[in-house]
Amino acid sequence: MTERSWTRPPDEFLLTGEVNALVSEDARLLGRLTGRRRLSLGVPLLSGLSEPQLHSRRSR
Repeated sequence: MTERSWTRPPDEFLLTGEVNALVSEDARLLGRLTGRRRLSLGVPLLSGLSEPQLHSRRSR
């Protein structure tokens, strides 16, 4: 997936207690220097999704 979108994969995967999915990055110098990238997935969100829905969410 990351190869098709010309971006690099997350450095960390975090599970949270929120119904949410997000990617964050600690960039420096107004985004010119990349930092650690994190993918946060909420456990309530994961528990409510079917496998096809989970694959769809992951690809966004």
